Amino acid sequence: MAIQRVLIGCPIREKSSILRAFLISLKSLLHKDFLIDYVFVDDNEKETSRQLLSAFKRDGSSVMVLPAVKGKTETSEITDIRD
Repeated sequence: MAIQRVLIGCPIREKSSILRAFLISLKSLLHKDFLIDYVFVDDNEKETSRQLLSAFKRDGSSVMVLPAVKGKTETSEITDIRD
C-alpha cells in the first residue's frame, strides 16, 4: 500500500516570535501512517522571520518556500485583504 501524503500550505507574515512557535508546533505533529509536506508563501517584511522560514526542515518532508506576489494590501490586527 502506498504511503499517504498530507500537504500543509499557508501564507506566512508573522513576527519572528510567533513564527518560531508556529514552526515548532508543525515539527511536533506526531504521525506515522503518512508523510507531511509543506508549502509556505513568504510574505515577511522582517529578515529574521524570512530566515526562520527558510531554515525550516523536517526529516522525510518536502518544504517549499515561495515568494509572495506583491500588490496592494490592507492589513490590521483583524483583516488581511490582498489583490
